[in-house]
Amino acid sequence: TISEFMIRMRLCDKMSWNIILFGDSDISRWPPSVYPSSFKIGPKASNYGESGAELTDVLHQTVQWKLQIEDGTNNIDNDNETANNLFVCCAGENDIGSGRSLDLILETFRAVLDALFPADNDSKQQLPSNKSKM
Repeated sequence: TISEFMIRMRLCDKMSWNIILFGDSDISRWPPSVYPSSFKIGPKASNYGESGAELTDVLHQTVQWKLQIEDGTNNIDNDNETANNLFVCCAGENDIGSGRSLDLILETFRAVLDALFPADNDSKQQLPSNKSKM
């Protein structure tokens, strides 16, 4: 209902949010001035965008982000219990331009979502090849 949505939005407004950006040049060129501003933003944002990136590259960006959290080189406040991550991702047009099939693009997109929101922490992520085309 609308009232439940408004309650959730008020709760979100009180939380600290970290912005993590993944994707292609559309993301890599984003200046901090255009980062989402409707929420309280955490201490810093991380931009992993790369010009020319395809979804398999985005999948590797998520792995890089997780490794940096593990080794402590990420500038995001992940120790704060109230901190939440707001993921922004823009990718796929380079996959289409390179001739990858829609089925392979969707499969890789699902793998990106699974990497960001794992159902089981023990499951291993299989990275599709960037060269694969159907």
